[in-house]
Amino acid sequence: MNGVIYARYSCEKQTENSILGQVRECKLFAERNGINIIDVYKDEAISGRTATKRPAFMKMIHDAELHIFDCIIVWKGDRFSRSRADAAKYKSELKKLGVKVLSATEANVTGPEAILMDGINEAFAEYFSVELAAKVERGMTQNAIEGKFNGGRLPFGYKIENGKILIDEYEGPIVKELFELYSNGEYNLMEIMELFKNKGYTRNGESLKKAAIYRIIQNPRYYGHYEFKGTVNDKMFPAIVSKEVWDKARAVAEATHSKAGKYKAKAAYLLTGKLICGECYTYMRGDSCYSKSGKQFYYYMCPGKRHKNCSMDSISKEKLEDTVMDAVIDFLWNEEDVEFYVQELMRITKTSINSKADQIQAMLNETNKSIRNITKAIEQGADFELMIPRLNELKVIKDEQEQSLSRAKLENGVFDENNIRKFLKSLKLRNYINIQDKKYLINTFIDSIYLNKDNSARIVFKFSGSDGQYIVRTGGVRLQTRSVHQRCKNAPKSRGFFVREK
Repeated sequence: MNGVIYARYSCEKQTENSILGQVRECKLFAERNGINIIDVYKDEAISGRTATKRPAFMKMIHDAELHIFDCIIVWKGDRFSRSRADAAKYKSELKKLGVKVLSATEANVTGPEAILMDGINEAFAEYFSVELAAKVERGMTQNAIEGKFNGGRLPFGYKIENGKILIDEYEGPIVKELFELYSNGEYNLMEIMELFKNKGYTRNGESLKKAAIYRIIQNPRYYGHYEFKGTVNDKMFPAIVSKEVWDKARAVAEATHSKAGKYKAKAAYLLTGKLICGECYTYMRGDSCYSKSGKQFYYYMCPGKRHKNCSMDSISKEKLEDTVMDAVIDFLWNEEDVEFYVQELMRITKTSINSKADQIQAMLNETNKSIRNITKAIEQGADFELMIPRLNELKVIKDEQEQSLSRAKLENGVFDENNIRKFLKSLKLRNYINIQDKKYLINTFIDSIYLNKDNSARIVFKFSGSDGQYIVRTGGVRLQTRSVHQRCKNAPKSRGFFVREK
């Protein structure tokens, strides 16, 4: 009698040794029963719950149809299958082909009792599989509650030390830059991929691919949200970006990669990632439809409307984008607003540059201190040959820090008030027909747009006054100055008004 051996181990802390042990026991069984083994089929690190996902098993079933063996020997019945449905199906097929399934360590009962014994063994195997899965899930749920990592590959941007998840010093800033570029609408996925490739950003020596970048944008762990089977832990993953930035990026991604397939590259939705529904505060996205005559209409819609969770109506893309452009142009032509913007930009920029210069100066002081300590140690008789490599390394670091400090100080002169005024003047004199110019203007000045039920829009700029006052406008005529706590509930309900806000 010719026979084959089928061996399998899953992932529950089993190894290649499990396969070797199974095969050894099966060969001993074959010798005792005069069975000639002609082949061994092995599925390694594969669950026994689904037969079609086990390549060696399916090949064995196919080979059985060639009538080259008379029996299959397994170490235990659950190695054949842990699903009663699969076990019944494939044992029935093998029986028709005249192939028996024998166990090397369990009783091989024949006759009517065999049906009962097979049923019991198969039911127990399935029970064990389901119970094990439940235990694993309970353990992983408990890990999620306690903030322990469940294993697997960490998302790009994170590392693990002493069982604690931390932001990776190299990858974390890359993730933050990615979200900033994408959420602001400045770059699409392909452009970010090429930009990062040119900058030399890699993971494990390979450039980031478009699909990997898209997965990063979809992953809520980057704003600190972790969920496993309904269990949420917002403290396991330290946030690399804010929830607001993540939501913006998701809105851009949904608009660009809509499964409805209506959004094509033909239409550029300039307000994606900035337009917020005033009813449910969800980011709205671009869409389109066709009239009976075949004309295509473009509009913005709230995703909640489709799911009947929001009553906000759709609004014409062209009408809303024109309103926003009018607000920005109106700002550029208003001398008082421009001067306000210039002074705010100077204040913020100088603060940032000075802070940057102070940080570089502090690092340079530390480097100089280390150089002095090494020099002093050499003077006091320390081993010169051991000290000189570190001294040379510190001198290189010092040169780089001094150059960075010079650049930071130089930037103070670049951000001159007159230069900024000239720049703003050049913007207001442009003819904004080109889509890219419109996109640039909106991304430069607009932080967000809140659309109201009556189709009026509160347009929020990227700056605010140091006194905390916000100027509300409508139709280019100043109404009044409102304090921070009034700006939402008392905003006028008319077309084209906007609010200065950081």
